[in-house]
Amino acid sequence: MSQHEKLRNYSGHEASDIVVTSRITNPRVKATIIIASTVILIVVGVILVIFLVAITSRTTRPKNLIMLVGDGFGPASITFARTLSGKPLHIDNYLVGTVRTYSADSRVTDSAAGATAWSCGVKTLNGAVGVDAMNVPCGTLLEAAQMKNMRVGLVSTSEVTHATPASFSSHSVSRDYKAFIAEQQVNHTLDVQFGGALRVFQSNNGILLEKAIERGIQIITDVTTFRNDSLQIPVLGLFALDHMDYEIDRDPNQQPSLDEMAAKAIELLNADNKEGFFLMIEGSRIDMAGHRNDIAAHYRDIIAFDKAIGTAIDFAQKSEDTLVIIVADHETGGLGLGYNDVYDYDSTDHVLLIEKSVPFICNLLGNNFTDSGERLAPYVLQYAKLNLSDSDKDTLNRIRCDDSLGQIISNKLGVAWTTLGHTGVDINLYAYGKQSLVTKFIGNQDNTDIGHKLVDIFEWDLEAVTESLKDFDPNPSGIRSATSSYTYHYHD
Repeated sequence: MSQHEKLRNYSGHEASDIVVTSRITNPRVKATIIIASTVILIVVGVILVIFLVAITSRTTRPKNLIMLVGDGFGPASITFARTLSGKPLHIDNYLVGTVRTYSADSRVTDSAAGATAWSCGVKTLNGAVGVDAMNVPCGTLLEAAQMKNMRVGLVSTSEVTHATPASFSSHSVSRDYKAFIAEQQVNHTLDVQFGGALRVFQSNNGILLEKAIERGIQIITDVTTFRNDSLQIPVLGLFALDHMDYEIDRDPNQQPSLDEMAAKAIELLNADNKEGFFLMIEGSRIDMAGHRNDIAAHYRDIIAFDKAIGTAIDFAQKSEDTLVIIVADHETGGLGLGYNDVYDYDSTDHVLLIEKSVPFICNLLGNNFTDSGERLAPYVLQYAKLNLSDSDKDTLNRIRCDDSLGQIISNKLGVAWTTLGHTGVDINLYAYGKQSLVTKFIGNQDNTDIGHKLVDIFEWDLEAVTESLKDFDPNPSGIRSATSSYTYHYHD
């Protein structure tokens, strides 16, 4: 009988089984097996964690981005609007941080550089849109979203070619090249674009409008068409020759509200859309009222903007897959709540009685500025419900109405302004969405950080967009160099 047979008869097992058993019972071998098993489990665990992180990243990345911009909307303006309205604003629940706003060439930014900081994630010169500080075109969030087949839209109460919408949809060394900016916007075939600037698109015998129609873009210019159900994307709505009216002056039978435009844009962009959308909504005329030191127009446009915020948040809450970012590009006017050593501004309740904007009242002078103070007095009483003193009339005789009436009215109501331009204060940042995303925006940050964070969240490729623009010339006139400074002038 062989040794193998003896072993088998003795134990009832194959010899190979006995060998394995003896190995397992060997302390050293057993320890080796345990260590090896542990290492394998760790490796498998790490792979599983990496897989879960990747899956989580994909599932937490939102489908849509709505970015709301309150142009010139500083912290004092928020306090003022909340106080005067007598109730919390929609915006109040979503404060997460503050933002530094300086540009590449100034501690006080303009809207062009401010918006480019978000759209491209770079600092640029005041007055430049969609280019860096050396006038090189930079890819924007909107273009990167289009590259990923997302729908895109721009809504503003300014001209659609104005600094903020232009910074997302064009590349120009000067914000003032409106026709050049409009041409680029048409070439982008934006899915939704609402605002003013019909005059720009009608220039040169309406070539841009013809080109837009050739590209399949529906053109609408009246509020009746806007409010019916026949709108389809792509659509370009131009509801004013230049900027749309201040909310305090707006005729709802002539122009839609900012909230209406926001709601319509969201509806159109979201319909039958699997890829998601990027939408920028700007309360443009908050800034312009600040430039006029027009406290009543400023307040009404803030409330209109806050209503649009409510609409965006409501959609995001229902969709559960939308990130909402609310921010300002800068503060305008240096609004101060309190004036002349009086520790109150309760007279501002009178703002609710004011019926028209400062520009509306001033325009009643026509082109005749002789004895402006006396001639304005009855209009100020009629529309602002205030009497002008002799000193007020003298001021209006010496300083043009647009630059002085707002301050006069504001001072009577207990508030003051430091400038007709912008200031360099930090502004507030608000966010709504999944908590893991909102926390990325907590704290004080540079305006360019907002762009970088949005690129990371949505996995957009700005570098690829920038590379595609390497042969594009953003300086059609050849006038402005990268070293020349932008001479600020008042922008209505």
